[in-house]
Amino acid sequence: MLPPKKKSKTSEKTDNHNPNPFLQEFESTLLDPALSSLSTIFDPSTDPLKRGSMWTTMCSHGEDLVNKYAWAVPNHEAIEVCKKLEPIVEVGAGQGYWGRCLEGAGVEIKSYDVSAEGGLIGGKKKKGKESFRVLEGDSSVLLEEEHENSTLLLCFPDEDSIDGTSLGLSCLENFPGTHLIHIGELYPSSLPVSQAPFGRTSTPEFQVALSTSFHCLKVIPLPRWPHESTTLSVWKRTQTVAITFEGDSDDEDDEDEEEEYKYIPEGEVLDDNRCCKDWSTRLKGIRMTLLADEFTVAKYPPSDSSGLKVATALITSVKKGDPRFVQVTDEEISIICQSCLLKSGENFTEDKSWR
Repeated sequence: MLPPKKKSKTSEKTDNHNPNPFLQEFESTLLDPALSSLSTIFDPSTDPLKRGSMWTTMCSHGEDLVNKYAWAVPNHEAIEVCKKLEPIVEVGAGQGYWGRCLEGAGVEIKSYDVSAEGGLIGGKKKKGKESFRVLEGDSSVLLEEEHENSTLLLCFPDEDSIDGTSLGLSCLENFPGTHLIHIGELYPSSLPVSQAPFGRTSTPEFQVALSTSFHCLKVIPLPRWPHESTTLSVWKRTQTVAITFEGDSDDEDDEDEEEEYKYIPEGEVLDDNRCCKDWSTRLKGIRMTLLADEFTVAKYPPSDSSGLKVATALITSVKKGDPRFVQVTDEEISIICQSCLLKSGENFTEDKSWR
């Protein structure tokens, strides 16, 4: 086990003040009375003129915050994830806000931008605070030996692309490491129709290259405006294996063919069971009802379907590791039992010791 890191003077100074003023100011901005109905801005029933007014106010606040801090808002979960992936090298750091927050949290990080004065945001140079130094450098710094074991951090890498080149893609081509942290929008989450389906923060070429050579381990939603789908995602370089198809030995022109396939360990496969909140609630209710009905029908005839007996049988099955209940939570089991007992007027004392 490595010894705990000593806090730098920068870290101590940051901790004595607000370590993440962007998050606090973003949350305070949402309290603006003019933005009280912001959640309905894209609701078809909202008046277009009202939508335009909200949009203008939102963009005014948003631009001020971006110019002051960064493109994306760090939150606690994002910072904790980054801690597990240090050392980190950031390219396209802008003013260095993310680097400053991470260093303040004790993360080992070096941040680079084409301009050591603080990078470009909105086409303007912004001078970062002196407490955290942004080093001058582009994607070529990733070829340096000191960064070969670092995690690459990219935040909105192509948002300010002027000549059509992709900083994100250039970084991928030079990066030799295993893990990458991407902050921004990714396919297919873009809300503006004109930017669909790849979003505005990185080019399609970068996203295709990323998903070809890496696989996603985790996605964290970040604080964001309604028109954004900004997340922090963690990616790991994917190992590939070859499948060789032997050519016909009797045919001189028939050579062996080889196909490459990704190998993603079972524990690194991102859960495919994704569901929106509305459908999750609906399906959970259906599942619990079916489970309760199944026990009532299977265990007891209609004349003897005591709620207490059904609940007891259900708990017994959970104890025995019934595969039907592997994915059922304690809360769901309790709700099912309560449902079983409701009609008979019996009481059920929740006891999770059977888990």
